[in-house]
Amino acid sequence: MEQNNNTCVVIGDASIDCYMEPRGSAVRTHDLEGTKYLCLPFAEKSAAENAFFSVGGGATNVAIALSRLGVQTEVLTSVTKDPLGDLVVSELQHEHVDVDHIERQTHTTMNMSVILLTQGERTLCTYHAPVTHTLHVAPVGNIFLTSIGNNFSSVMTILKGWMQNTKRLLFFNPGSQQVRDGIASFVDLLPLTSVFFINKAEALAITNAKPDSSMESLLTSIHKHGVKIVVITDAEHGADAYDGTTLYHVDAIATSIVDTTGAGDAFNSAFAAAYCYGNDIKTCLHWGTKNAASVIAVLGAHPGLVEKKNIE
Repeated sequence: MEQNNNTCVVIGDASIDCYMEPRGSAVRTHDLEGTKYLCLPFAEKSAAENAFFSVGGGATNVAIALSRLGVQTEVLTSVTKDPLGDLVVSELQHEHVDVDHIERQTHTTMNMSVILLTQGERTLCTYHAPVTHTLHVAPVGNIFLTSIGNNFSSVMTILKGWMQNTKRLLFFNPGSQQVRDGIASFVDLLPLTSVFFINKAEALAITNAKPDSSMESLLTSIHKHGVKIVVITDAEHGADAYDGTTLYHVDAIATSIVDTTGAGDAFNSAFAAAYCYGNDIKTCLHWGTKNAASVIAVLGAHPGLVEKKNIE
């Protein structure tokens, strides 16, 4: 295993999330050409059983999860210089995340998401504001690159420079924009990546694989680009990993599903934390499943995040 330590800088987007749980009688689902749609009465008001705001976004979720697990964590992100941006910074400070190098921008708005909670799942409507990530301060420790909606190519160029001639770890979970752009949009970063995280649907998309492709074929298809470890999550079917020699699998932990928001970030963060502590891949997978199972059992991406003393 590579030399590592328990420090990590998280790079990615932050957002403000508005959760709403529509009253059951107002919600319908409809299957059309293999895709399931959430339906509400058009041009009408629909009542909600529950509603609340939360700080969200990949960078925020991962940073808070790592900090809860005892990893010394800093976040490099961009937020607005207004009360919404203050809310993000305050939440991170409360979770003991270093915010000294967060960029505060005045020419844009915050990333935002409306999250509709129905039947234990969430349906998102997201807005990516035109923010920029200048990354003017080079990190000292390991790096976790998560979803970035804008200027990803320039961020990747900076990261490639940071990762040259270093023993630090790079954890990478591409965002939805990178998945849509395909593996070619980030393939140059993969040989520098220690652990690459992606879910099965996204793995199928970036590899242009058939829906019935085996997990082994997906893992090996991504690994051939130079990644040291590939991890693919598959919801209730658990997660798999491949290091070029051995295929690993861990079953999901059975639990009552309340809200799946942040489950992927919870899994990835716990795997990364375990890896930073020098654990083997099997242990890292178990940490990931424990954290994800705890998160989906409650509302919101952060309340269920596990502390280190409760996951070992």
